Amino acid sequence: MSVRELNREQKEALKQMYMIEKADKGEYQSAFNVDWDNPSYGEISSADEIVSDEEIYTEYEGIDFVDADFFA
Repeated sequence: MSVRELNREQKEALKQMYMIEKADKGEYQSAFNVDWDNPSYGEISSADEIVSDEEIYTEYEGIDFVDADFFA
């Protein structure tokens, strides 16, 4: 399924993974305009409010996802 076909829970999980990927690449500060290098637990739990759907659509366009890509 495409990124646009993901359900709300899958999008939220993808947004959380996106935040962690940015931190792993050393891009968290610039991507989220903050002074720290890693997301806090609070930021991870609020990923759906911090990361827009459009940002996820742009980042993951063209990638095919399967249910196994997400936690059950």
